Amino acid sequence: MAADLDFTTALHFARALKTIKGFPWDEDTINATAADLVKWCKGGFISGRPWTPEEQAGAIVDEARESWEEWLGSSQLKRLFLEKFAPAPELKPPASSAELVQRGLLAPPCIHCEPGAEFCEFGGARQHQRAAAEIAARPPAPVPNRRAAAPVDLDAIVRDGERLYREEQERKARQLQEHGL
Repeated sequence: MAADLDFTTALHFARALKTIKGFPWDEDTINATAADLVKWCKGGFISGRPWTPEEQAGAIVDEARESWEEWLGSSQLKRLFLEKFAPAPELKPPASSAELVQRGLLAPPCIHCEPGAEFCEFGGARQHQRAAAEIAARPPAPVPNRRAAAPVDLDAIVRDGERLYREEQERKARQLQEHGL
């Protein structure tokens, strides 16, 4: 691919942006815009065709000059560059589980698990037999003692809520007085 965009050529493209209303004419801004073009425009094979850095710079400058009523800034110029030369990658549909099994990325479904199970929690048929033997040999787990919940006194809850509300209102009034409001 071609060499990087040289600064003199980038200055030529940056000066062309002066035709957009509101583009700053001072040399510092023009130099900064030229430096941006040098940094962004590296050329490459994009959207099925080769682009030189000069072609990239010319394309985004031309598009900005033709479509912008006024200067939108360097960030929008970069967005224009990215939209044209760094499109979002195409997303592929996810592979089916059969395809993942075939590629060795997913274990085949276990014949002992439920048909809709996402994975075998025992590790396959041989492990199922061992796990079943271990479970059968264990004593049953003890049932924890459960205490009855305390009765709910709705009147007490309402009283507490009203008391907390009054206290909050009094606290706010004290703060307002302290601040002389």
